[in-house]
Amino acid sequence: MKKTMFVLGATGFVGSEVVRVALDSGWAVKALVRSQESFIKISKWGVTAVLGDAQDSALWTSELRNADVLIDLLQPEIPVPFRSGAILRVSAQRQTLTSGILNSLKNLPQGERPLYLSISGTDDLEPDRNGVISSASQITKSFSGFAHIGVPVRRLVENSGMPAVYAYLGTVYGPGKTFAETIVPRLAKGKWKVIGNGANHMPLVHVEDAARGLVHLALAPGGAVVGVVEAGALEVHRDRVEHARDGRPAGLTFRDRRIRDPLHHLEQVTVLAAEFVDRHGGRV
Repeated sequence: MKKTMFVLGATGFVGSEVVRVALDSGWAVKALVRSQESFIKISKWGVTAVLGDAQDSALWTSELRNADVLIDLLQPEIPVPFRSGAILRVSAQRQTLTSGILNSLKNLPQGERPLYLSISGTDDLEPDRNGVISSASQITKSFSGFAHIGVPVRRLVENSGMPAVYAYLGTVYGPGKTFAETIVPRLAKGKWKVIGNGANHMPLVHVEDAARGLVHLALAPGGAVVGVVEAGALEVHRDRVEHARDGRPAGLTFRDRRIRDPLHHLEQVTVLAAEFVDRHGGRV
């Protein structure tokens, strides 16, 4: 019998890729959508679409009965500019949304509740003394950036008692995102500025790798803490997912060589840009 995945945020950048990978991997996929247009769109993909609003979870929670996993990729709208007051308002919105979903899940019989796959960013994790984050990293106590959103949400999930897995993504790039629209063109023109001395670098993960990792982690037992990308990784290999099926899906970390000096950093960013352009037929 096929396992069933329920996706929140299925039409988004990462969500649509998760749906594609899950279907290719043999999952039955259900997804919540807000509009009739999205309902028709994802139904054509082979998804069982559920029309509803994430904020009214009580109206669609019954669709979660006997699903194996609920993947939460919902994101509140981010205002621009994104200042401290705005981030706190977004955090409150996301906490309210998560609380509603968790309360609705509690109304399901215990044997019919799905595993909750909570997804956040690497801002939530405390680097070790070498500045590295991994599946062993602790939750940060010094909030910065999106940790103002991710950490409180994690605490809500933990306190709910729901079986859960926590996944942390680096900056996800791919077609249609800032990487394609801003970074690659500026790199090609030699106009991309590196802040600092070149030793600092973002954790990057391609959307396909992020999706494959999340679909793999949907099989994990509850309570796992998962680092999806190590800080400093510029290339994430898909075979890390394929070779990780050793009965220990929890604690999966995608790793690659560390970048030590500014010149090598520039070379690797250029390689990444070239790989991205090649992957998408020379279009950015």
